[in-house]
Amino acid sequence: MKYFLELVAQDIISKAQYSNDLSQLILVFPNKRASLFFNRHLESLLKGNAIWAPQYMTISELFKSFSHKTLADDIEVVCRLYNIYVSQTHSKESLDHFYSWGERLLADFDDIDKNLSLEHDVQKVFCNISDLKKLEDDGYITPEQRAELYAFFHKHVKGDFGIHDKFFELWDHLYDIYKALNDELSAKGEAYEGALYRDVVKNLKQGTLICPKEVKQYVFVGLNVLDYVEHELLMWLNQQQKARFYWDYDNFYVSEHNEYEAGIFIREDLREFPNELPAEHFNNLSQPKEEFEIVQAPGENVQAFSVADWLQLSRGHLDLQNQPRTAIILCNEELTEPVLHALPAIVGKTKDGTDTTELKVNITKGFQLTHTPVYTLIDQLLSTAEHSQRKRSHEHLLQLIQFIIEWAARNLLQNNNQEDTEDSTKHQFISLLYTEAYYKVHTTLERFIALLRNKTLQVTTFTLHRLIKQVLSKLSIPFHGDPIDGIQVMGLLESRNLDFDNVLLLSANEGMIPKLESENSFIPYTLRKAFNLTCSEKKNAVYAYYFYRLLQRPSKVRILYNSTTDTATAEPSRFLQQIVVSKIYDNIRHETLVDAPQRERLCEGPIQKARQSL
Repeated sequence: MKYFLELVAQDIISKAQYSNDLSQLILVFPNKRASLFFNRHLESLLKGNAIWAPQYMTISELFKSFSHKTLADDIEVVCRLYNIYVSQTHSKESLDHFYSWGERLLADFDDIDKNLSLEHDVQKVFCNISDLKKLEDDGYITPEQRAELYAFFHKHVKGDFGIHDKFFELWDHLYDIYKALNDELSAKGEAYEGALYRDVVKNLKQGTLICPKEVKQYVFVGLNVLDYVEHELLMWLNQQQKARFYWDYDNFYVSEHNEYEAGIFIREDLREFPNELPAEHFNNLSQPKEEFEIVQAPGENVQAFSVADWLQLSRGHLDLQNQPRTAIILCNEELTEPVLHALPAIVGKTKDGTDTTELKVNITKGFQLTHTPVYTLIDQLLSTAEHSQRKRSHEHLLQLIQFIIEWAARNLLQNNNQEDTEDSTKHQFISLLYTEAYYKVHTTLERFIALLRNKTLQVTTFTLHRLIKQVLSKLSIPFHGDPIDGIQVMGLLESRNLDFDNVLLLSANEGMIPKLESENSFIPYTLRKAFNLTCSEKKNAVYAYYFYRLLQRPSKVRILYNSTTDTATAEPSRFLQQIVVSKIYDNIRHETLVDAPQRERLCEGPIQKARQSL
């Protein structure tokens, strides 16, 4: 069975009007990883013949190419948002307390700019209670929804700490804050992502957007749900005869008589932007699988430990000589480290040491910076500075951050020059990990230096410490390697556009897929629904599409879920239950892991501690 990206590459070559030159095509993918896999399929189909390759972009890069504005630094945007918030509300809130609120508020602004039609006034979203009747009269909401909103505003987060009053104080100023932030960034030629997208569509509507002459066509590959601004840009390019579309789907969930949520958005996409590939390529999900296993496991770590045993027991059936055809999908990202610890270096080792396959692994998930000694040392340095002298001048704060940056740079060089003859492979891995950690800290703190120098950030040492901790705690260190070589360990989101012969899906629980998320927004659900902003139904439909799309082409599927009550729910995902109830496969095998599989001992006797760590 041909993979989706292979079909796209084959079709593009067959329709090429530029002989051996595809450089005038721009292929737009959901992420960069898909373009790397596409390139491999393109090389394979060309069989050694040389061509000028097409250009590759993500949807974000496409919008940036049409805009004269640049994306603002996200830390700087939240700091500017804080300054505007204080000036508008006269709040005494410190920046470190506001920061998480600021990120949530910025996410709401971003959602509004991407999904609110230009015909709608942004100010209407931030209506006050007296405006609800007007929204009803204008047809945005029903009388029942108005009643719900009244109840929301009167009961929202009432408590003993004045949160209710704070919410209303912020709500009454939201539009003014939104406008002031956009005006301030625009004056610098900058914008956050949603504002940049909206600005491109405004130019499009005003007739001032110009398509580059050197680009013959934009080829959109494997997109799914389209925000309002994305839809408008794709429609405009299509009208200019500058666009082609390749959608990946399956007739099982897309057919009109079907109500599977996985097909909600792709059905609309196919109607408005017809697929370049014929429908005959999209009847894969209902084809028989060689293996389809559903496994309940008593805990998250048990699932991680079972990965090695699955590889060992299945090595006769898995094509481990072609390892990129196998994927381990993590619905719970916290399983990244346990899975890495559980993976064997060699698969298929016999008693006499023969018949082995070296296991190569490519990991798309990052290693949390908070799990490294670098983060702990930074925290200790800031704590020492905080307690030794609580009140510091602006210049002292600059010197403090500069000292930490220089310290990180010295450690980076020292770490690169260090040698460990006892375990060179292990040392190389740890050395690379820590080097990346120092680099992440260095580049992040340089951003704080810039904010302190331009006076956007004016805080105490106490606040600076907590602010830096918040920012660093969200960073992860990427694992470097060949992204298209080895068994792929990734999250469900990273699997977009990619196909595999063998899929192992971990933590397929309700609450993990789809994610159990509250409406983490300042905007009430009813208003979000009324103005077509992102709601939980939309997120669930996107997760459903990713899940079903992943199962379309593999011949072997093994899905595990946690059956213990220490998770949000011990139930398998609704998507998994849909597969069972639909009886699409008649060879589903159910299995239960009773306990953690026995691990092979790595060595006998005590482990000597290295002298360097003493």
